[in-house]
Amino acid sequence: MDSTSATVEGESIFIDDSNKDFKLLDAEYQFGFNSGRGKAAEFSIENNQKLKLADATFTTCPGDDPSWLFSSNSIYIDQKKGWGEAWNTTFRINDVPIIYVPYVTFPITDQRKTGLLFPELGNSSRYGAYYAQPIYFNIATNLDYTFTPKYMSERGTQLNNNLRYMTQNSYNILQLEYLDKDQSDDSLSQRYLAHIQHDSSWDENWNMQMQYTNLSDDNYISEFNSDYHHQADTHLNNFVNVNYFSEKFDASFLSQKYLNLAPIPRRMLCQSNCKLTGVKTWLWKA
Repeated sequence: MDSTSATVEGESIFIDDSNKDFKLLDAEYQFGFNSGRGKAAEFSIENNQKLKLADATFTTCPGDDPSWLFSSNSIYIDQKKGWGEAWNTTFRINDVPIIYVPYVTFPITDQRKTGLLFPELGNSSRYGAYYAQPIYFNIATNLDYTFTPKYMSERGTQLNNNLRYMTQNSYNILQLEYLDKDQSDDSLSQRYLAHIQHDSSWDENWNMQMQYTNLSDDNYISEFNSDYHHQADTHLNNFVNVNYFSEKFDASFLSQKYLNLAPIPRRMLCQSNCKLTGVKTWLWKA
């Protein structure tokens, strides 16, 4: 670990210069490679790379009163690998213990890793007691998948799936949410959301955007949280938009459908725009 990786203050220090090891007691630290900071009864570095913290806290919040922090018996960070490990960890919000985890790994860079993400749990009048556990799969550098089962005591178990795929010229998202039987109402059966996003560029002149959402019923969005629609949304905007740009000529084609979350949908079938440099733009709709 180089000298720019952390700023540390402590009561006493022990240094082994030949092995590039040192130990600092009753330390306060601030990392240089991210905004992480905290306190540790013992702050030690081995071979200038491997960091160990004993009876330590960690947070990225500024100020003397962080809104959240981890406290752990032992934290181990390997800067070369870009990952840390912690044992007997308690996650606190405003100094209130929220959850205990016997073992957890975490990144110190933007590197991704397959494993469990932090869960969401609580209680509400809409869901009853609920617990959602995201499971992340780092399939490839340009492909990942997150599976999140969510148990709701008043509704049942919802299965959420998120797939993200990137190429050199495109970005794609597929979101599928499914609840086999909504226990809150005997008249309701399967409930679901399907959402697709696509954004791509071809050569230097062409690009395309596409968005499509399908729902089991008009009330789905207002009753369930989704990463891709807000509970206050009153309509769905499904569209395909293709654009061409050049120095002398621009053109676009838009096929769009607004689906009001009400009995009567409003649809605009298609729209085209063309523009020649120095010539008035013309517009066609159908």
